Amino acid sequence: IGPCNLYNVWFEDVCESAITIKQTSGQSNIVGGGAKNADGTVVQYAGAGTVKIDSYCAQTFGDLYNSCGNYTTQYKRTTLISRIIGSSGSALAVINPNHGDVAQFDTGSLSLSSVTDICKACEGVTTRPYCNVGSGIGVSNLD
Repeated sequence: IGPCNLYNVWFEDVCESAITIKQTSGQSNIVGGGAKNADGTVVQYAGAGTVKIDSYCAQTFGDLYNSCGNYTTQYKRTTLISRIIGSSGSALAVINPNHGDVAQFDTGSLSLSSVTDICKACEGVTTRPYCNVGSGIGVSNLD
């Protein structure tokens, strides 16, 4: 599956993930739209390349973006996050630095309320579910 663009798509009462991206290269863009009542992850990234999330609204969510860390084949993944309105969430991004993941944020454009972390770092593995190893890691500002 190649890169895609999603514009102004809304999700309500998300069980597992609202969006799963499995591209093997390139950049996918999620622009506008939002999700609410997401028990887990809103955007699950299982592919390679870049995912850009811009002008998105998330309300009562686990993670806005999660770089899958327990697949047999792993990739370096990049996410670019800007202009987010978020409330009552765990993290904007969960990445696996040991796989080379990078998350960049336009921190000046974020409007957050009761969001625990901007970025959580996990150790991606291929033999068991990955685990949280820290927060505030891998955060760099988009300029």
